[in-house]
Amino acid sequence: MKPLILGLALLVGASPAWAGDADVCYSRPVVQQNPFTKPVASRILESKNRLGDHTVFVCGHAGAHTLPELAASGWHIDTPTQQQDSPTIPAIEWMVVIQK
Repeated sequence: MKPLILGLALLVGASPAWAGDADVCYSRPVVQQNPFTKPVASRILESKNRLGDHTVFVCGHAGAHTLPELAASGWHIDTPTQQQDSPTIPAIEWMVVIQK
């Protein structure tokens, strides 16, 4: 009986060591322009907010990195999504979930 209890205690105590790490990362928000009032500015703005290897994400635990840097350091990157930062300010940012 003692070996069973000892084995269960070791299993429960070791389970946090097996747990992975996850983090939510956001890119810098970019304020969107109305495409009907300023079409040239909007096209420039869209190119600035385009997701690419240069996009820097700020993560709570991992710090500020691009997607290639996160992948090289062993993070698995979930599908990036675009979201609006605030309902009053039309700022769009990218969000990814990373896991190790």
